Amino acid sequence: MSMASRAVPRARLPLPLPLPLLLRPPTARPLSFLQPHTRRPRLPYLLRRHAPPQTTPLPRLTLHNTGNHPRLISDKTREYLLRESLIAARIVVVGYTAIFATTVLAFAGAMLYVESTHPTPPALPRTARLGITFARVLQRFTSQTWLAVEVLRDTVQRMPAWEGQSAQWRRGYITAMKLLAELLEEEDQYAEAREWYQRILDTPRESDDAEWADLKVAAALRASSIAAFMGDLEGAEKALRKGVECTVPPGDSEVFPGSVDGLKALTELGVFYARCGREPEALEIFTRVLAARRRVPPPADPADSKAAEAVSDPCAEAVTMAYIGEVMFSMGDRQQGVAWSKEAYDRSEPLAQLRGKCKECALVAAKNIAAMIELMEEGQKEQKEKKSRWSLFSGASGAEEKENLEEWENRALRLESIRATKGA
Repeated sequence: MSMASRAVPRARLPLPLPLPLLLRPPTARPLSFLQPHTRRPRLPYLLRRHAPPQTTPLPRLTLHNTGNHPRLISDKTREYLLRESLIAARIVVVGYTAIFATTVLAFAGAMLYVESTHPTPPALPRTARLGITFARVLQRFTSQTWLAVEVLRDTVQRMPAWEGQSAQWRRGYITAMKLLAELLEEEDQYAEAREWYQRILDTPRESDDAEWADLKVAAALRASSIAAFMGDLEGAEKALRKGVECTVPPGDSEVFPGSVDGLKALTELGVFYARCGREPEALEIFTRVLAARRRVPPPADPADSKAAEAVSDPCAEAVTMAYIGEVMFSMGDRQQGVAWSKEAYDRSEPLAQLRGKCKECALVAAKNIAAMIELMEEGQKEQKEKKSRWSLFSGASGAEEKENLEEWENRALRLESIRATKGA
């Protein structure tokens, strides 16, 4: 057979794939069961055990329970946290110790300072002196007034009985009660403050009462003011009378000679009578006070602030004359009232720039005179006619009186312009 006659086998063309297979996504593996099985990987635990590899040991872990969720903390972290906690605790302890020590030293220094400026009588018990000083420190350097009240109230209630004690002890006891009453006033506890002021006034009379008469007079004035504020006028009058009596030695009916406190209490009693409409009694008291002041020689230097401690203090005398002028004017004697007020102004005005008390007195007198003149101008018709008839003979006129009013108003303005004075 020749080569040409040998049949050439025809190539078998690939059959076209069915349409569903053509549309199948390329990711699918068609007829995977016809493919040869691959060797499936074996898990580690099915392998034959071999010797463990040589590795670095991990740090030991400690189970640390924080409440709801436990956690693991290494020894190194635990040591770090412990070290830092100790450092923080040391800082806190040292810091608070330093703060405490500083506070104690500062408080001790404050107590020494207060004791040096306001010494407590050595005759008092040591605990009482410590309580009084402690209360003063709280009052001056802190805002814990209520604590000072509690400390001082307990201190006063624990002090021994009054009988058989020395004069120094009694003064210290009265001082403690007065301080307690003042602190109660700061706390707006006026009823209890009045009770303690009244206890000071009710202390037994002794021959040496004049040594602490200033404390009793101050207590009488405060008790009277509180009683008047509460509407108890009778109690206010009794307190003032007690204040006057404590400056008078037993068996004596006159004001204690040279007692500034006695005259001050008597003046306040006269002011109380004047405010209650008892002008004749007030005028009598003011006249007695003025006579007592004029019986003593005036101080050598009236401009000195220490002159206020003298009975014949010119400013105190001017205040008394101003009171007399007001009372006489209110009683109907208007000319005398103006005259007394002018005398008070002439007495205090030269010292207005040197002493604050004289400035206030001169200012009050000038305003009183201006008000008196204004009231006289607005008087009844009969008084105006009398003034007009008097002006026909004296040559005065209404314009001159009005100019006089303006002059006193200007004087009051000049006194108000004084901002500072050299003394009290």
